[in-house]
Amino acid sequence: TLFTQVTIDDIPKVFAGNDTFQCLDAALPFDLSTLNATPSGGTWIGTGITGNYFYQNDPTVGIGRKMLIYRFTDNSKPSKCSNEDTVFIDVLRPLQPKGGNYGPYCIDAGIQELNGTPAKSPVWTILGGGSGLTTSGDTTWFDPASAGVGTHKLVFEASYSGRCPKTDTIEIVVNGIPNVSLATKDGKSRYCISQKSVDLDGQPNGGSYSGLSTGKRYIFGKTFDFTQSGPGTFPVTYRYQDQTTGCFKQTTINIQIDDTPNVTIRGGVKPLCKGTSYTLSADTINASAVQWTTNDPTAVFGSPNSLTTTFVPGTSQQTAGAFRVTVTAIKYNNSTCPDAVVNADYKIRPRRI
Repeated sequence: TLFTQVTIDDIPKVFAGNDTFQCLDAALPFDLSTLNATPSGGTWIGTGITGNYFYQNDPTVGIGRKMLIYRFTDNSKPSKCSNEDTVFIDVLRPLQPKGGNYGPYCIDAGIQELNGTPAKSPVWTILGGGSGLTTSGDTTWFDPASAGVGTHKLVFEASYSGRCPKTDTIEIVVNGIPNVSLATKDGKSRYCISQKSVDLDGQPNGGSYSGLSTGKRYIFGKTFDFTQSGPGTFPVTYRYQDQTTGCFKQTTINIQIDDTPNVTIRGGVKPLCKGTSYTLSADTINASAVQWTTNDPTAVFGSPNSLTTTFVPGTSQQTAGAFRVTVTAIKYNNSTCPDAVVNADYKIRPRRI
C-alpha cells in the first residue's frame, strides 16, 4: 500500500471594495487603490483599466454602470489559489444646469419661484451672502423685498444627489419703486364748495390722477372739480410709473369739501308798528347756530340766538323810519365756508293811539 500526503489550501477571501461613481469629465482617472481592495496585491480587470487606474474617458467605457473585477492569487502557497470579487462604478454624464432668466423685478413684486433645470435636488445660493432665498423640497423662491435693490448674483447647482455637481451663475436685478407724493397746490385738504376747484400737485411729474366716489367723477386732468363732487370727503389718487424700470407707486389723500350754510327769514319782514311785539322765524341749512341783529338801536330781540324769536321794534319815542333786521347762519366748527347772512328791510310806522 502506498500513501501520499495532499495539502488542500483555502481559497483566499477577496473584497473589491464598495460600489462608487466617477464623473465622466473628471480631470484625473479613478484611482482604484482608494477602494482598499483586500487582500492587497491583486489585479484589476475591466474596460478602461490600466494598472490601478480606471480611465472613465476611454472611448470604450461610455456612460452608465461599469463592472470591474479584482482578482487575487495567493502566491505564498504552492497551490497558488486565486479568487475574485466585483465592484461597480457609475460613470456619470456631466450635467448642464441652467438657472434660467428672471426679472428685472420691482422690489414690491412679491415672491418669485426659481425654475432651474434639471429641477431635482437643486441648490441655490447668493454670491457674497445675503438674504432672499427660501427652499422647500425641490422648489426655491426669490423674494425681491428681502434681497433689496440692486443686482444679485445667484448660483444654481445641480448634481446627482451631491455627486458630480455643476453650477450656473445668473443675475437678478431688483429695482426700487419711485418715491411718490400728492398734495394740493396750496397744501390744504379742506375747502368750501364755493371755491369750485383746486389744482393738484403729484410728484414726480408725469403721473396720472384719479378719483371716484359713489359713482361721481370729480378729477379732470390735474384739477379737483367741487361742482362735480359736491360736499363730502373724497379720495384722490396719484399714480406714477418709472418709464425706465416699469416700477410704479400710487398714493391717496382725502379732500374734504364743506357745503355753504344758508338762511332765510320765513315770510320776510313787513312794515312794523313801533313798540309792538312780533315773532320772527328763520330756516337754516348747514349751520350750527343763528344770530339776529338790527340797526334799529332801540329794538329788542327775545331770543337773538334762536331760529324763532320775538322782536319789538322802535321801543323809544323816535320818529318812524326805515331799518334793517339781519339773521346770520353761523357755520359749523372748522368749516372753510363763511357764515351766511340775509337781510330784511322794514319800516317803522308810528303807533296809533
